[in-house]
Parts: sequence; structure tokens; C-alpha cells
Amino acid sequence: MRDFLLDDDFERAMAGLTAIPPRRAVNPLFSFFCSVTPLLRWRAVSGMGVVVSRLAETQMESARVVMRRLMWSLNDESGGIGWGAPEALGEITARHSLLAGEYAHILVSYIRPDGNFLEHPVLQRGLLWGLGRLAHAKPVRAAEALPFVRPFFGIDGCLPPGSCRLVYEGFPQRDGCQSPAHGRRQCPFSLLPSGYPHGCYGGGYSPWEMASACRY
Repeated sequence: MRDFLLDDDFERAMAGLTAIPPRRAVNPLFSFFCSVTPLLRWRAVSGMGVVVSRLAETQMESARVVMRRLMWSLNDESGGIGWGAPEALGEITARHSLLAGEYAHILVSYIRPDGNFLEHPVLQRGLLWGLGRLAHAKPVRAAEALPFVRPFFGIDGCLPPGSCRLVYEGFPQRDGCQSPAHGRRQCPFSLLPSGYPHGCYGGGYSPWEMASACRY
């Protein structure tokens, strides 16, 4: 699976996952969330979206089990940190409408002070990325997050410019938001025109991977 995920071409990497039964693919993908190789980590996030969406088409309850496992990893009682979980939740809900209907509000709850607010800065960055991914694919599902996402646009360093721009562009009703490019170093993605869609790939990488290239 590692070889599939590290393919130079994003679409080919995701297609390679279809050769593996979805339930067998889940555990290796979870392990790659902690990889020190950025490309492998981000491909695992995207791959989890592909795999769980496929799983939901034939075994919805098994897909729900994966969603609950991601949510549990973000719970203090789990004993873990939940690296990659907010991004994966965003990727899955962006790809599958029924799962979005059941779990998008939970993803939004992680940014609400009156909800399940994530306090760890790295998890917050991942959450903003996941919300942005959901907002681009299913803006209605993510709309309630905007009042809570808005303050993060004014925090320098909360997101790198590429990711921040992509999250920012996902929320059309963003009146009063400071442009995320202000006061931040530039990366190639932040210079792309607004509205750059997730389905367009350049140089074998998705826009979300391009945006995340200068995440840390």
C-alpha cells in the first residue's frame, strides 16, 4: 500500500487503493497518519476518504465504525492525540453524502467553544483543513462552522498560506474576514486564482496536497 500511496500521480495513487478490500486498507492508512513523510501522511488522509466512501456503499455500518474510531482518537479518554483524524473526517464527509449527513455536524463541533473544541494547535490546523475540504465539497454542511472559523484567519501562523487560502475560499459567506494571504509568506498554491477546484491536479498532486506542502 505504501507504494500505491507514494505514486507520483495522485489519481493513480488513489486508484491503486481499489485493489485492496476496504476493510483491510483501513488499519495501514491509520498508521500512515503518523508518518514523518509528508506526502505519505497526506495521501493516507485522502486514501482514507476513498476507502471509507467505498466501504459505505456496501457496508455502511463498517464505515460508521471507522468514523467512530476517528472520533474516539480525538477523545481525551482514548489516551492518544488523534493525529490526522480531523483531516480524515473532513475528507470522508467531503466524499460521501450520507456520511456527511451523519457526521459533518460532529466535525464542526470540534471548532465550537460550546462543543467538542480541540485545544491542541496542530489538531486545530488539521481541523481547519478538514472543514475547508468539507466546505469546498458540501458548503451547506460546513456553513455553520464559519463564525467559529473566522477568528482563525486573523491568527498569524495558524495555517500556512496555501492551506489558509484554500480554507478561506471554501466559505463563500465570509464577510469581514481578513484575507489569509496578509502578513504570511507565499507558497505556490496561495498564488493560484480563487475557486481553484479540488478536481484539478497539477504535476501529479491535488490542490490540497499543494496547499499542505508548506503546512509545517
